[in-house]
Amino acid sequence: MAKAVFITQCNVSVGTGHLKRCLVLAEELQLLNIAPLFWLVDSSPGRLLEQPGHSYKLLSLDDCLASIQEITNTPGADEFIIIVDCDIESLHGEGLQSSIIQKGVKLMYIAFSDRYYYEAHIIHNQNPRALELDYKTAAHTQRLLGLDYVILDKAFDAALKKNTPIPYEKPILITFGGSDEPGRTLFLLEVLDSIPLPGAHFIIVLGSLYKEKDRLLSFLETNFRYPHELHIDTHKMAELMRKSKIAFTSGGLTAWELAVFGIPNAIISFSPRERISAEYLDRVKLARHIGPFEEGHLLALRSEIIAYMEHMDWQKERTPNPLVNINGKKRVAAEIAKLF
Repeated sequence: MAKAVFITQCNVSVGTGHLKRCLVLAEELQLLNIAPLFWLVDSSPGRLLEQPGHSYKLLSLDDCLASIQEITNTPGADEFIIIVDCDIESLHGEGLQSSIIQKGVKLMYIAFSDRYYYEAHIIHNQNPRALELDYKTAAHTQRLLGLDYVILDKAFDAALKKNTPIPYEKPILITFGGSDEPGRTLFLLEVLDSIPLPGAHFIIVLGSLYKEKDRLLSFLETNFRYPHELHIDTHKMAELMRKSKIAFTSGGLTAWELAVFGIPNAIISFSPRERISAEYLDRVKLARHIGPFEEGHLLALRSEIIAYMEHMDWQKERTPNPLVNINGKKRVAAEIAKLF
């Protein structure tokens, strides 16, 4: 039986998006009789590993590299594909790629940037920005780039088909991924609490690696004036998005999930990766980049948030983005299966 080894990361600095994307793709590969294995490098994934039916290893980078070599020296190596979804530089080296491919192992990268040379069989980047990048690849490398190859959880397929009305006048979704390391959630709530928002209802989602839960709960209980619901490490994100009118996010996977419903996405970026993506999405009008969350910019960011809310058109109908292919994960999985 063919096997897909996902090499990824999940920790407070990186967040949970890489692993969640891999889990969704793994589910599609299982339908094609390709068994998934997960190697998490320098990770602390929390409850994300509680999903049944998957094999996980928590590895150091050195152990990961040794395990790759072990696979390449295993009889039946050609029954493996290694799928790398992380930004660790040593996992993108040309020598490593050549040593994998020469042993008959298939290789795929989920490649956010074009800074590396790829000899892999497949590179994937669902961000439409990928179509403007100058990827350098071998002649045989297949490029799965742009919104035709978005990897979305099946829950979004089901939620999109529902036609029930939005239950609140002004439902505002706030979600900054699995960790929200810099603390954007609490900052944003404090800003929004300071301005009049008649009819507002907040849907607040915290990830499994969020560390400021006690402070946030205290603020919500004692200071926050608006009705709200709090979800922690939820599996109902598609449904929560479906009943929202606007969203504040860090971008990432959430950008394509919101686009499925046509929900305005206000991004507050933090990491360089988030900022690059947010600036692109703002330029092509797929989202609004409110600004970066960084010392020295917080007063300006506060002003931008307030201005954004003051100019929000609450009566505008949501229009699903037709460019987002909700079957993108099936297309990616099918191309992987063709390698065997």
